[in-house]
Amino acid sequence: MQQVDNLIKLLRKGDAISLVQLRNQLGRERNDIALEIGVSEKTLELWENGEEQPPGLHSALWKIKLSSYIDEKISIFLGTEDNEITHKYWALVWNLVG
Repeated sequence: MQQVDNLIKLLRKGDAISLVQLRNQLGRERNDIALEIGVSEKTLELWENGEEQPPGLHSALWKIKLSSYIDEKISIFLGTEDNEITHKYWALVWNLVG
């Protein structure tokens, strides 16, 4: 549970450094995330290094994509793929780690 809590803390913090740490802890490659949110790997690298700020839509897509990977971890942790249970867990932990 601690691992999932830490992932949610990083997402909630939401700054570039936290999102890089989150991506690394999730074992995801920069290129994969870039492709999934529709930007180049170089663009995502600039965001992750704090050299550029992503536009609002891409910032949201970046966080949503990372949160979907956290969903996978929560499902494994809880032993269910029931979205209602996963969402309740998210709500509980989101409030606790704030």
